[in-house]
Amino acid sequence: MKPTDKAALVAAACGIAVGTLVALAPIETAWWVPILFGAFVGGGVHQGITKNMAAERIANGDFPVKEKS
Repeated sequence: MKPTDKAALVAAACGIAVGTLVALAPIETAWWVPILFGAFVGGGVHQGITKNMAAERIANGDFPVKEKS
């Protein structure tokens, strides 16, 4: 499994967890509110993880070799 696939799984789990917490909150909300919050959190987590992975690769100098054509 690629690191970006792992990041997507972690982000999906975080989004589902936040959506579940919003759905179980003692406030009355529409049915789409937990889904929206979960999607926003999942997207933010995925973006943060992938940016962190890219920054680490840049800091380590781990670049793929480009072939000259």
